[in-house]
Amino acid sequence: MVSRLIFFTLLTIVSNRLMATETVTMALGDWQPYTHSSNSKYQMLERVVAEAFALEGVKVEYRYYPWQRSLINVQAGLEDGTFPWEMTAQRQIDYFIHRVPLLVDHTVFFHLKSLAFDWSSIEDLKKFQIGVTKGYRQEAYYKEIGVVAQVVPEEYLNFVKMLSGRIDVYQTSSIVGNSTIRDIFSSADVAKFTYHPKSVQQAQYYILFSKKSTNGEQHSKIFAQGFDKLQASGRYQAILMAYLGMIP
Repeated sequence: MVSRLIFFTLLTIVSNRLMATETVTMALGDWQPYTHSSNSKYQMLERVVAEAFALEGVKVEYRYYPWQRSLINVQAGLEDGTFPWEMTAQRQIDYFIHRVPLLVDHTVFFHLKSLAFDWSSIEDLKKFQIGVTKGYRQEAYYKEIGVVAQVVPEEYLNFVKMLSGRIDVYQTSSIVGNSTIRDIFSSADVAKFTYHPKSVQQAQYYILFSKKSTNGEQHSKIFAQGFDKLQASGRYQAILMAYLGMIP
């Protein structure tokens, strides 16, 4: 009788824990191969974040919006977090930011091989037709330094305009740019693109947590624990290699 009582007590405890499994909501947009609302081939960082939280017993629910809306929703506390974003002084004020970047990449200038493009300073861009995506930080920066840029609502449109000759150059992540080009163009057109070997900057992409949600700081600490475990086990590196290998 006692053993049966212990069994049912343990069963109740386990059931309650399962029912109490926490879920965090992440607001994202499409930025392949890091995040994508419908294609699992382009969800590399979504997998990283989900597995890091899973190691701490937390589930992740992804919700997709335009990127600027994702940021606003998290700042307002409507969602728990968002990624991947570069760290800025203002974002350090507005969000809890995990201390270690999810990924380190390089931003470069993409152009067609037929264009004799070279640069040593940002001033050199003024000789070319530049593309920029609305809401990206380069939009404000170009205005600040007097570089006239053509603005489009979605990143892939910059490459479409480049191929048609309407812009010359577009700055983005080397990984993202190559993934986008290979996804939307034929192999013959893919071969027409290249990027300048000189890196504009090293880009570090972080996960941001809301300061307005109830458990924002706690979520940040829980993720940090899981992310450390993911990296220490070698699983983090395996995820990146697996996803980058899937991109044609």
